Amino acid sequence: MRYLIVTIRPFALSPSGYPCVEEGWALDLENQLRVFPSIYVMAPRIPYDHNMDYHEVRLDGISFFPFPGRERSMWIVLDILATFHALRREVKRGDIVHCVCGIGSRFPPYGVFALFYCGHLGNHKRTVLVLDGDEVADLDFMIGRERSSKKRITLRVKKLITKSMLNTCVSKSPLTLVVGDALYKRYHNRGCVKEFHASWVKESEIISDVDVANKIRQSDNDKGLRIIFAGRLMEKKGPQVAVEVARLLDQMGVPFELDIYGQGPLLTELNSSINRWRLLDRVKLKGVLGYNDFCKALRRYDAILIPSLSGEQPRIIFDAMANGVCVVASNLPAFVDIIEDKRNGLLCDPQFPISFAQALEELHLNRNMLRELILNGILTVKSSTIESMHQIRKSIIEAELSE
Repeated sequence: MRYLIVTIRPFALSPSGYPCVEEGWALDLENQLRVFPSIYVMAPRIPYDHNMDYHEVRLDGISFFPFPGRERSMWIVLDILATFHALRREVKRGDIVHCVCGIGSRFPPYGVFALFYCGHLGNHKRTVLVLDGDEVADLDFMIGRERSSKKRITLRVKKLITKSMLNTCVSKSPLTLVVGDALYKRYHNRGCVKEFHASWVKESEIISDVDVANKIRQSDNDKGLRIIFAGRLMEKKGPQVAVEVARLLDQMGVPFELDIYGQGPLLTELNSSINRWRLLDRVKLKGVLGYNDFCKALRRYDAILIPSLSGEQPRIIFDAMANGVCVVASNLPAFVDIIEDKRNGLLCDPQFPISFAQALEELHLNRNMLRELILNGILTVKSSTIESMHQIRKSIIEAELSE
């Protein structure tokens, strides 16, 4: 049984000729190979960039096929025809075709093209639509933040089209897999919809009992909190909230260090705020790390700050829990799926940065609470590993798409 993935996520070829992808995706593919003996990826190919943190995929059983990718919407007809031609040539009877939706800002939506082809032209019934992001919610967020009336109208039209396309895709797909309760509640009445978790945490990489005991002991001896923020530096991820929380902690007299990992359009603004509020000795902009290096760095911290204003279930919650880091996150529906307030993490209102500052102050003053949240977080992630994710997906697919 061949598992064929159709996605907008690109790959490159290394100078030695091996496919190269982002590190986290490589980890996902390599673990997926444990449950599906043959994986075939149809994706846009991009030029190799020596400055990118690529991971070579060298395992037998994983093959890549390039789409003739284009970036301009004026070529959408050619993209559709080229995609249909590639699918007609490559999709075999018995294949499971995994379509990553990709409407929204990701273009062209190869997964939608593949879903349409398999359902209407290719008469291929073993098709899975995968929704791991809430693109409608993202557009709602953008509409709420946009000041220009013309741009708001454009975004509302885009939302209407996106919502209509997603509803149609879910209703036409033989099986749709969604991440989190929020997406499940939105689409479960429109077709065969099943829910799963999204994790890149390997069972073998969850912090050991000995290491977590040493980590907690060291944290008890520290005078201040070591805090991390990680994510693309864009408004919906809340990096401005993170810096505002740092300013409030400084005013409250809480000893702390905040390291911010990521790049994005708000980098200059954040740097300006850090300088203006004289937080240079407390807040550091660390840039970007590859996935494995980032997970190693995570263990140095007591708490991770996730003040997102909108978004889907972030894998980083599981990454933090697996490395013995307490999660302090927004009370968004996607996060509430994972975090039970004051049991395995803390939930705060992203509209009020003071709520995050007060939560972090409590962690500093109550180290027993910090310890319990860390230990319960580890218990949570043990049932949400990348191995269990793929096993759950495989069992759903086999049950729903048996020939």
